[in-house]
Amino acid sequence: MTREAVSNWAMGWIKMDDAPRASPELWSMVSNLEGADSLVARTEENGEIFLYTNDDFEDWYREIRGIL
Repeated sequence: MTREAVSNWAMGWIKMDDAPRASPELWSMVSNLEGADSLVARTEENGEIFLYTNDDFEDWYREIRGIL
């Protein structure tokens, strides 16, 4: 998925009035994913620099697997 698609998916859950909140940890991760496409900087040398890195996403995935 693209960063924008992940962010849109998470925002869909966040905007729901009756969204299930299984646990504070999972809800925190959904909130973080809403910012998946948050751009911090754009440089000629490094291109786009995002708030969250692929390592962040991998860490959250491992956390989720440990919770579920």
